[in-house]
Amino acid sequence: MALRHVANAFAETEQLAQALIILNDVSEISNRTPVLITAATKQALAGDAAAALATANNIDEVRFRAVVLGKIALTQAENGDLPAAEGTLEMALAAIKKIKCPTPGPMRSAGWPWQRPESENCPMPWSSRR
Repeated sequence: MALRHVANAFAETEQLAQALIILNDVSEISNRTPVLITAATKQALAGDAAAALATANNIDEVRFRAVVLGKIALTQAENGDLPAAEGTLEMALAAIKKIKCPTPGPMRSAGWPWQRPESENCPMPWSSRR
């Protein structure tokens, strides 16, 4: 787990090549994901959308990949590349549709005040959109 923090520190300081080299020695997805998020975000901010997209595609957790793709699309739009931003945004929206909804579980039946926002692909149990 310590390697994850070292790799993330390199990514945060825009030493992305070094971060990704160290990341090769990190096997757990939960430890790789934060580094990939930071690296892809930094690549996008630096104007390297192609590298950012390649890095984002290595993020296994679709909910995190969708967020990063949205950030990449935003930076593409801010840099004036609206066609690329639109394509990346479509990728983000496609990723969002793949997100599996959490189930309320036993805490909900015990009266836990758990709430999550309703969306088209995650209707609330009492919704008419089932």
